[in-house]
Amino acid sequence: VSILTGMLKGEGARELRLFSNWVAAYLKNTGAEKEIEKIRDIEEVRTMWATAVEEYGNKIRREAETIGRKQGEEIGEKRGEKRGEKRGEKRGEKRGEKKTLAQIVRRADKAGFDRESIAKIAGLSIKDVDAILAEDESSLNEKCPRYGTTKRSRRKK
Repeated sequence: VSILTGMLKGEGARELRLFSNWVAAYLKNTGAEKEIEKIRDIEEVRTMWATAVEEYGNKIRREAETIGRKQGEEIGEKRGEKRGEKRGEKRGEKRGEKKTLAQIVRRADKAGFDRESIAKIAGLSIKDVDAILAEDESSLNEKCPRYGTTKRSRRKK
């Protein structure tokens, strides 16, 4: 603003009038009609111009902050979704592996393999093999909430 004012001080009355008219037109477009009447000399134009530039800068800064905040939220949301998906995939894979391993243990038990051999084949401890087979036993004794029967009693029929 001070550079602009310095440049205008060297100009003639015609140039100053043109610049004042331009500032007045600019202020009219920004809704500052009351300010137009206050323009008397180049120092008033300088002050008003500095204020207008500062207000415009603040407006742009606020808009940039809003845009930046929205972009930051979007980026954070995407990162969170990716992390959640990865965690979910890992959990699902682990559950699937456990379920598959449990099926192998059950099949080997039904085929007549001893618990030590099953543990070696599955890469589990005997305690883990016993736990898997015990889960089967307990689930066979659970009652169906609808019919009141157990899986064991339904198998016998």
